[in-house]
Amino acid sequence: ADKTSIVAAGDSAGGHIAACLVQKAQTLSTNIKGLLLFYPVLDVLDLPRGDKDAIDLEGIGNLRFPLSLPSPLNYEAGQSFLSWFWSRWVAGISAEDAHTPEAVQRLTEASPIRQLQPNFPPTLVLHGTSDGHVPISHSRAFIRKLRELRGEESGAGSDSDSDGGGADAGESSSVESEWGGSGKPTTDRLVEIGTAPHSFSLFMNAAPTEAATAGIRRWVAHLL
Repeated sequence: ADKTSIVAAGDSAGGHIAACLVQKAQTLSTNIKGLLLFYPVLDVLDLPRGDKDAIDLEGIGNLRFPLSLPSPLNYEAGQSFLSWFWSRWVAGISAEDAHTPEAVQRLTEASPIRQLQPNFPPTLVLHGTSDGHVPISHSRAFIRKLRELRGEESGAGSDSDSDGGGADAGESSSVESEWGGSGKPTTDRLVEIGTAPHSFSLFMNAAPTEAATAGIRRWVAHLL
């Protein structure tokens, strides 16, 4: 294996781990050339709506508990489902400690979108527009912020797989044709797979997955 050309990758919670790995690797001497993420969790800090740093959530991640419940659930009124699941069941933070400075700092450090630096490696994110578990708004905000840090146009590098916001699962995605020409693909890129659900990459024979695979190969070839 070529240890000088490494691309880290992961999907869903694995995407969160891969992004955190790259985040930590920025302070080390590594050969990570790029980051490939499928519908990743990129923000676990639950900020109130209206906060200047808050990300608008969609789908199940946007559900907020109407009231507080004690242990073992430890729901907190107004908390989003996504933040509750991660903080309670992954980080083991209790409802009583959720707003302590230590807990907030811990969740901030565990949110890749809040740790981005201009030297973050080139990143390709693929996310279904019908993802009901991890909000696509995470990926949109992540790529937008990354490009802004690099001094690039924040609107560039984001593509839908078809005109008009997405194709049916049975239609061919234009991801392949988008990257099939002689031009080089944008280094930091979000590809929105129309109507694709969470874990769409598990369906290897589906048209969106096949088209995305071709695009991934082209993006990796450009990096390496």
